[in-house]
Amino acid sequence: MKKKLSIIAITCAATFSLSSVAKTNETIKELIVTPLVSTVEVGESFSAYSTAIFYGGRPEVVTQQVSWASSNESVAIVDDAGIVYTLGGGTATISAEFNGQASEQYSAVVNVDEAEGIYESIEVKPASQTVKLGGAPISVSAFGITQGGEEVDITDSVTWSHTTHITVANNEMTGHTLGIDKLTAQFENVLSGEKLISVSDATFDMLVPMPEEVTYKIGSGYITPSLAYIEGGLHQVTEGITWEILSGSSVIVNDGRLYAAGVGVTEVVGIYQGVVALAPLKITISQ
Repeated sequence: MKKKLSIIAITCAATFSLSSVAKTNETIKELIVTPLVSTVEVGESFSAYSTAIFYGGRPEVVTQQVSWASSNESVAIVDDAGIVYTLGGGTATISAEFNGQASEQYSAVVNVDEAEGIYESIEVKPASQTVKLGGAPISVSAFGITQGGEEVDITDSVTWSHTTHITVANNEMTGHTLGIDKLTAQFENVLSGEKLISVSDATFDMLVPMPEEVTYKIGSGYITPSLAYIEGGLHQVTEGITWEILSGSSVIVNDGRLYAAGVGVTEVVGIYQGVVALAPLKITISQ
């Protein structure tokens, strides 16, 4: 059964000066956010609108001029355009500011029923899968995938987990020891898949499979795909690669080599000198 949330109201605070709206010398008396009452399904989004009421009674829509905020981003978040995304159970206040000062407060609350299964999955998207040892932090984001396939940025609402080689703080990861780490994000009871993160001191960081798709016949023995990188020219390597299986079971890893284990398609990712390839390698095993 789909659960509902009731938006009892939306709080908005704003202060305006004589120069707040360029086309008038009027002073804004109050800011009204609509809809004041709305009911939507958990995981969906809706638009909030801001209307300034001037002394004298003239209204003006200022939705794009205010700064939006949520008091509880695990319940609801709002973007710069006033789009509110509902995330989880609890209470949140959606507020708006203008020119950094607040006028009269209008008490309003977003009430969300306790929700289960808002997201089908979570996808972790680091700016790079390779962190330089002693280098600058790398930003990392998380997106919840709804049942309808919509991506919602929930970076500020997830809990990050990793193993031993990186640390994550303020949605940035830093490498402190050489090696391969596994980064995950969790929102309520939904856990992302593992994202491989390498901490490397290699002098290159652009590593790709070449080609990105290969086909072998069953019984071929071990498989020798290659990776390529650029460092003073194009280099192609087949040895010294560590392979990790991302999906599928037609290929196995044994003693660092790939072997055909059955008919089907398997995706693997290669790691060379501590650098994770930017794209997976798709291996098809045929009869």
